[in-house]
Amino acid sequence: MSEERNEGRVLSVHFGRSANCSSIGSIVDFLFLSTVAASAVVAATAVLLRKDPEPDEETTEEPEDDS
Repeated sequence: MSEERNEGRVLSVHFGRSANCSSIGSIVDFLFLSTVAASAVVAATAVLLRKDPEPDEETTEEPEDDS
């Protein structure tokens, strides 16, 4: 039996992003990045829509009349 062995032979080379990843890895990267972006939008919206706390009646000082 003379069977040719293909060990050590390069069948194809893939350059660029996800060169060493599967398509599942690319999907996980995409989901992670979209979650980070969505979190940033939610945080920015929360900061813009926050209400200023109402001042307590005890801590507010009234101006004094010098008359």
